[in-house]
Amino acid sequence: MFLHLIWLLQNSAQILSSLATSQRMTWQTVLHRDVMTQLLDKHCPVVEVRRRVRPATPWFDAECRDVRRKVRAAERRFRRRRRTDADKRV
Repeated sequence: MFLHLIWLLQNSAQILSSLATSQRMTWQTVLHRDVMTQLLDKHCPVVEVRRRVRPATPWFDAECRDVRRKVRAAERRFRRRRRTDADKRV
């Protein structure tokens, strides 16, 4: 497939001149799709992720979830402020 792609790129001027405009757009679209698919498969291949299904804990209700969300937001604010305070001292 890769050698075929190299050949197509090397001979693209001849191929494009012989194709009609509508065929050229189709050919370019297919080529673009194939190249992008190859690049994505190479650099970020599809990985199967398995999730463990856990039973819901009865004590972790909406109130606990809301408190945890607020605590994490406060932690982010603290880290952000601490970073800017340290930068001011330098």
